[in-house]
Amino acid sequence: GTVRGVVLDAETGAPLPGVLVAICEPAIEAVTGADGRFTLGGVPAGAHTLYVSLVGFVLARPRVEVGPDGAILGPDAELTIPLTPGAG
Repeated sequence: GTVRGVVLDAETGAPLPGVLVAICEPAIEAVTGADGRFTLGGVPAGAHTLYVSLVGFVLARPRVEVGPDGAILGPDAELTIPLTPGAG
């Protein structure tokens, strides 16, 4: 499946470029573009924890579930991940 989304500054709502978005098993990672958007391809069906990190922000670990058809399960086809400024 494919997991798409955007990473935003939780305080300002601004898109964050250069954010590492990763799944550990299997190892898949992407970096957000200038618009804060990312795409993770080849994600197997099932529940996964995303590791979303950028220096100067607290690590986020949102959960995502990918269905057997490769689509994200839940209300949104695209994830919105807010990152909070701080150490982490």
